Amino acid sequence: CDLLSCDTASLCYDGSCVTECIDNADGSVSYYSSSSEDFITQNPSCNDFYGPNSIIFVYCSSTGEYMWINTTWCPENEMCLEEGGFATCVENEDGCSDGVDWDEDLLEDCADPDCSGVGACVVSAESDCADGVDNDVDGDIDCDDSDCDLLSCDTASLCYNGSCVADCIEDHDNYEIIVYSSSTETFYTTEMYSCDAHSIGLDTFYCNEDGEMVFDHESCLSGRCLDYDGLAYCE
Repeated sequence: CDLLSCDTASLCYDGSCVTECIDNADGSVSYYSSSSEDFITQNPSCNDFYGPNSIIFVYCSSTGEYMWINTTWCPENEMCLEEGGFATCVENEDGCSDGVDWDEDLLEDCADPDCSGVGACVVSAESDCADGVDNDVDGDIDCDDSDCDLLSCDTASLCYNGSCVADCIEDHDNYEIIVYSSSTETFYTTEMYSCDAHSIGLDTFYCNEDGEMVFDHESCLSGRCLDYDGLAYCE
């Protein structure tokens, strides 16, 4: 009779007639999954969708037929942390400023995304534009946050229009170089190919490995450089 019905919303399991949903003493719930044809245990967990102080509780319906899920919030000045597979509320000063890796993810205190926007980890603006964390808890992360506009997001790269882009970008489709200017704090565009001042040589601009715009100069064998519709070349 294992896993066969023995009563309304009940099954035979390990020699007993049990309901399809069981509230365990440790706060977890065991429920019967028809897809796996076995009982599955669900522990309380932190609900990252609603923020660092929300926690998901699980419990069975009064008839033992269904498992219910409910999101609630930790008390003020507490946050949700998962330890040993179980979620619990801990005081912020104990969880985010004590040098302890409570959830054993190798990240401590404010370096742990779980502490973002909690206690000492509250910031008024995005403080790091390359850490994958919503530092100021406004719903926008890194370059998606306007706080990061024109701030560094990687080596020789800046946040620009919601993306992490290099300080120097080669646009081969339009034969242009897009470069960040620290003096004007914006990007400007220049042609990839241009004739020198005497129109006898060709300057080719490109981005080097350090994200800087540099150029190579070559003398035209014909002694003449032409510019046709923004594209320079040796005749």
